[in-house]
Amino acid sequence: DLRTGFRRLDKLGAFVEIADEAERYRQLASDFLALSYRGDVPLVVSPTHAESAKVTDAIRGAKRDAKSLGV
Repeated sequence: DLRTGFRRLDKLGAFVEIADEAERYRQLASDFLALSYRGDVPLVVSPTHAESAKVTDAIRGAKRDAKSLGV
């Protein structure tokens, strides 16, 4: 049941809304790297190709800054 699943995720605090676009992508990239470094395999789902490109750019930029691009 999709509705029940979303309610459970919401109770766990799984949804975070960040209004500022630049901050949203910075935080997403930071969380992605943190999960990667601890051995998890993060998955980012975007609703559009345009959004996906912004997310990818943010993650690549964060990896570049951390000197971990291509690792």
